Amino acid sequence: MSVIDKILEHGVNQADKVAVYDGDLGISYLEFVDQIKAVALNLRYETIRSGDVLLLASSNSYSFICLYFAAHTTEMQVANLSSNHPLLIPRLDTNDLPKSQGGSTNKWYIN
Repeated sequence: MSVIDKILEHGVNQADKVAVYDGDLGISYLEFVDQIKAVALNLRYETIRSGDVLLLASSNSYSFICLYFAAHTTEMQVANLSSNHPLLIPRLDTNDLPKSQGGSTNKWYIN
């Protein structure tokens, strides 16, 4: 059983127990699972599909954890990037468009 499967199971079987802390605030499994499902729904709304790749670079936070697990529920491939190391990430959004149609002259995102 995967970690996300266990979290989803706890959302039913141990709904009132604390799953994570966001600062001093304890968040129950029920709330945590609801948030993960809401983020996953938003990802699907944005036309993100199974097999897509999501690059994440963030410090650990509650919102990061929700996004991380939501991505896994949509069967995306997740690549965790350390925010401590600068990276050159190829732009995949507008490089294929001519500049007159909004294409970017920047070839890299610099993290």
